[in-house]
Formats: sequence, structure tokens, C-alpha cells
Amino acid sequence: EFHARSSDATIRLAADVRGDRPSPLDVDALASSLGVTVSSRPMPPLLHGVTRSVTRVSINAGLSAIDRRFALAHELGHVMVRRGRCPHVGPRTEERFADRFARHLIAALPEVQKGTATM
Repeated sequence: EFHARSSDATIRLAADVRGDRPSPLDVDALASSLGVTVSSRPMPPLLHGVTRSVTRVSINAGLSAIDRRFALAHELGHVMVRRGRCPHVGPRTEERFADRFARHLIAALPEVQKGTATM
């Protein structure tokens, strides 16, 4: 189950992965720095992305820029799970974790608290 303790771990991991990168976060540059190759491909409308391996993700080519950015951040959450960076995440909680990871990655916590985060 995904509890407050695992939520805190998600925030810490997102902050660690983000580092001191400024807002708005360039998620493509972050993916590249993590050694993740990103491709855009046609996909069914309800499928936003797929994590193919710890070094490859595909994003739905039909997404808007904002949706693409979140989808890529979400897929990077799956990459972190596959790289073993998230021992608190199990198969039943991985999607919820990836969503939370993406939100915290895009909107760095101090900026959220100050109300200055931009998407």
C-alpha cells in the first residue's frame, strides 16, 4: 500500500533526480542526462507512454506539449522503479507512484510551497 512514508520517499527521490534544475523543468534534457532515450510514436489515444527499458521510453506523438511533458515525467518514474530506486513501490502501486513522481518532479516542492511553480 502507498502510505505517507512512501509519499515522502517519492518527494525525496523526485528532488534528488531533479537536482538544482530551474523551473520550468526541461524533462527531455533530464531524461537525456539520465541516459534515457525518448521517442515519439503513434499510440492509441488513452495510452500516453510506454517504458520499454531502463534506457528507453516512448511517448504518444499525439499529445499536447503539456500532456507530453507530464507523460515523460511519469515514464521516468517507471524508469526509477525498474532501476531499483523505489523499494517502496510494488506492482499494485506503480502507476500511482509514477503519477506522484511526475507531479513532484515537474513542480519542485519548494516552488509548490511558495506558489511559484509553472507547468
